[in-house]
Amino acid sequence: MVAPERNPLSGLVEVDETTINHRTKNAPIAGAPGRSHTGKLLVVGAVEIVGRGPGRVRLAAIDDFSANSLHPFVKTNVTPAT
Repeated sequence: MVAPERNPLSGLVEVDETTINHRTKNAPIAGAPGRSHTGKLLVVGAVEIVGRGPGRVRLAAIDDFSANSLHPFVKTNVTPAT
C-alpha cells in the first residue's frame, strides 16, 4: 500500500475518507444518493500538516469505510504514535 522508498507520515496527520463519483461507459450518469457506494470510488487520504498548511499526502482506493479497510491504510502510511 506504500512505496518502499517513502517514509510514513508523522507529526500532526489528518485522515479522512470520501467518495468520488465515477461510472463506466454504459452506467447511468448519476450514482446512488447518500452513503451508497453504487457509482462511486471510495478513497481514504492522509495529510501531514506542516506549519499552517498541508505537507505530504497519501491516498488509496478502498473497498468500504469499515475499520478493516481504514486501519491497514493508517498502519502502513502513518508513523505509530502520530
